Amino acid sequence: MKFYIIGNGFDLHYGLKTQYYHFKEFLSNINHEIVEKIDDLFDRYGCCIQDEEKTWSDFESNLVVFTQLDPDEIYSEVFENSEYDIEKSAYWTDPLFNADYYTEYINLLHENFNQWINSIETKITNDNIFSFNKNDFFLIFNYTDTIEKNFKISSRQVLHIHGKQGAKIIVGHNCNSKPDLLKITKNKDSDYRDISASERINTILKNSAKLYYKNSESIIKKYKNKFNSIKNYEEVVFIGFSCGEEDELYVREVFKYAKKITFYYHTEKDINNFTKLAKKHMFKYFNIIKW
Repeated sequence: MKFYIIGNGFDLHYGLKTQYYHFKEFLSNINHEIVEKIDDLFDRYGCCIQDEEKTWSDFESNLVVFTQLDPDEIYSEVFENSEYDIEKSAYWTDPLFNADYYTEYINLLHENFNQWINSIETKITNDNIFSFNKNDFFLIFNYTDTIEKNFKISSRQVLHIHGKQGAKIIVGHNCNSKPDLLKITKNKDSDYRDISASERINTILKNSAKLYYKNSESIIKKYKNKFNSIKNYEEVVFIGFSCGEEDELYVREVFKYAKKITFYYHTEKDINNFTKLAKKHMFKYFNIIKW
């Protein structure tokens, strides 16, 4: 009886286009302006080096940029294209409209990510490397239904911890920092449009920070009983799991309960990440296998 932890390397092994650069390609075909906007943000806020920007390899971690947006920059952009004379202004030149228009990409990025996930075809040719049984359990970090669809695994044996195709999806970082907000002073001389636009910008900044905050600690707490059940399994088997920056909290929780671990890796970077975490959290009972 084994407890499997499935990462994106599993889908990649079977030829599925599930890397973040595949999302970037998908997004480029339907909304290239968003790609340019996100690349610009990642570059200006120093989220990634040039090669990473091309592939979006650390896309989730880089989404922390949405806690770092400059409210004064957005404010300037909003009013730069607005009509200052309220009597001459139309809806599309109103600061409130511009506030929504110039930040629309924040929500669209999330919507397009969901759209991409739901577009991925998960039918594969089984190479019979692994033999699963009805007593095994699968903690899946992928959004795809590859395991259920191709290996005759019951949904009762599976937990998609960050959501799955056709359902709510969680994507983001674990940095719980608050965004900078505009300071708003209300008095008898305050300009109504200035106040209302500033309030709208602050709401957008707070919502964008929340939208891409994964909050893995809360997720682990929600599924505490499932992690605790790991001690009832003879072995934990990682397959295609990168053990990246956003994964450490989960791996640490697995180390608490696992008797032994077999780690099937997809790339050399995966090995390095796993062994560093094992050393950091003093876990010694593991084997590493190339597949």
